[in-house]
Amino acid sequence: IFADSTISRAFINLTAVNFLGIRSQTQQVDIEIRAEALPTVVIQGGRYQTTDAWRTLKLFASAAIADCDGNSNDHSLTYTWTVMANAILVSNSADPRAFTLPAYYFAPG
Repeated sequence: IFADSTISRAFINLTAVNFLGIRSQTQQVDIEIRAEALPTVVIQGGRYQTTDAWRTLKLFASAAIADCDGNSNDHSLTYTWTVMANAILVSNSADPRAFTLPAYYFAPG
């Protein structure tokens, strides 16, 4: 099966045959085809994190994308952080996988 941008689903008929030549029933499999692979992204430390005003805030992301053979790698990923709030927060980290704010960036409380 070859995918292009006009194909979004494929139906494949699968039949298993053992070494004796005995065949299973044919099963139809519905496959969704995507033009791009979606990465798995994890923010280390969990979904909710707290810190003290006197500490540096550091969020670290790790991500991987599956190759055609099922192995994961992070070679071609680009990291971009977007803050979804009414605030302007700019990371001061040189590492694009990390979002870092200096100590005392936020007022205590």
